[in-house]
Amino acid sequence: MCDFIGRCLCGIIANQHLVKNYMIVAICQLVDGTTLALCSFYGPFWSFVVLAVVFGLFSSAIFSMTPSVIVDFVGKENFRTAIAILILGQGVTLGTGAPLLDARLSPLISD
Repeated sequence: MCDFIGRCLCGIIANQHLVKNYMIVAICQLVDGTTLALCSFYGPFWSFVVLAVVFGLFSSAIFSMTPSVIVDFVGKENFRTAIAILILGQGVTLGTGAPLLDARLSPLISD
């Protein structure tokens, strides 16, 4: 629910042209990063509810604003190439991140 609300708010803010699209994404990444960095300090259940709400509201901008940010940076004529390179990079990092992390942490966690 918070993700949907965050996407709608990002669209409304972006259509107002008060802030550049890349600044919306940068601010949302900063808020999400700060929220997750403070995760170890959360104790009671209500604080995790606040974490979920804040993360849901701000993480949606990172994915929903990506196409418009790419158009702002490379233009409409290079959009197809840029989005293809972005998706390729995301696929490679998502596909190799977990196995590399497992290989790195396995010696530390072994029984």
